[in-house]
Amino acid sequence: RGSAWVMAVSVLERIKAIAVLPNTVSCSSAVSACARHCSWQAALLVFHGMAQDEVRKDAVTYSASVNACGCAGQWAPSLALVHEACQVDAATVIMFSAALSACSNASQWQRA
Repeated sequence: RGSAWVMAVSVLERIKAIAVLPNTVSCSSAVSACARHCSWQAALLVFHGMAQDEVRKDAVTYSASVNACGCAGQWAPSLALVHEACQVDAATVIMFSAALSACSNASQWQRA
């Protein structure tokens, strides 16, 4: 179970390799799998790769990315993602909560 995120990212890479275009759902699923295991670097790799693949990011994608960073105590990327989500009108209450938790866990309460 601990390697589920590895499998999700691998499946996404295979999708690209056989010339099937990834979409918001497949990318969000991969990011969510990474988030469940606090694999924030892998989550951000998929997240940022979406722009290269011309895949639209939605509230689910942003929230999962913020959660991945937050559970790993990565408050700065969490806040950057929330800022970006606000710019594209994709921010959610859950996302703000995850970012606040990231700040709190990293003793960055003043940033919250």
